[in-house]
Amino acid sequence: MDRYLEMASSSNQAGEFERMMAIVEQMMSSRDNDASVEKALERVVEIEGRFDGRNITKFLDAYKREMNQMDVSEARQISSFKRVVTNNIQRRVIELQEGRTTWSDFEKVILAEFATEDLSRMTRHVLMKWIEKKNKKMSASRVYNEFDQMFNRLPTADQVLLEEDKSLYFLKAVDMKDRRELGTLLEDDTQANGLLANWVAVKQACNKIDKRRRWLDEIDLVGPSVEKSKPSKEVEMPQQCIQHEKKIDDESRTMLAISKEAKCFRTTDDGESQIEACIKGDKECKIDMMKGLATKIDNDHDWIFSTHVPETWAVA
Repeated sequence: MDRYLEMASSSNQAGEFERMMAIVEQMMSSRDNDASVEKALERVVEIEGRFDGRNITKFLDAYKREMNQMDVSEARQISSFKRVVTNNIQRRVIELQEGRTTWSDFEKVILAEFATEDLSRMTRHVLMKWIEKKNKKMSASRVYNEFDQMFNRLPTADQVLLEEDKSLYFLKAVDMKDRRELGTLLEDDTQANGLLANWVAVKQACNKIDKRRRWLDEIDLVGPSVEKSKPSKEVEMPQQCIQHEKKIDDESRTMLAISKEAKCFRTTDDGESQIEACIKGDKECKIDMMKGLATKIDNDHDWIFSTHVPETWAVA
């Protein structure tokens, strides 16, 4: 019996310890969240100042960007918005926050409330102009996100008007490289326009296309197609010709070295160098040099010698 009581006591202690740890973790998480919210709010005020009722679209863009970077929940985003507005509109913002549990709902009412002084507000004309823009160079998922945000910012009357053909307008906004494949995935004969009306299914189709494109790109990078080697158009010189040309070059260098030696060091009987005699144009000197060169070159090189000797040296 004592053994069972001891086991039960140990179990209760373990349970109490787990509950205490859960409370501590919750407190630490709450503290971290509070710090993230404070930092995001400071950044919003630093960049845009406090919202005073004008240009709500631009202000919301900055607000959402900073909150998302700090990973703040939608509920905290809604409840904290009143802290970045001026005193004259704070009461009205608090009224708009009541009963709003999702950011999309709160965004719609706040945009509608301050639309009259919103210079960058979304209109049907602006949305259509963006849809018709070609070569956005964006993935299907990114086009989806941009389109969804712009569509949600439209006045409620315009949203109701365009809702029936929402998928069709989105398909027109996608770049041509993804449009045909995406259209195949969105086909639905039960709809009047032939496309899915389920907006969640449209997003899933976009993710599927992007995933397929990514692994196709990875295949191209890992295993590029090898083209068949084409025969070279240049005709290679036979090996015998190459060796013959090399032999001629070597023998030509030998001949030139011998010629320089003969020119620089042979002297006439009068003690005059051959170079000086050549400068004077002495014809006999030229003949004598030719004979001297002939005695220094092997018989195998006679044909090279006859090719390289200038015509002006020829014996008259």
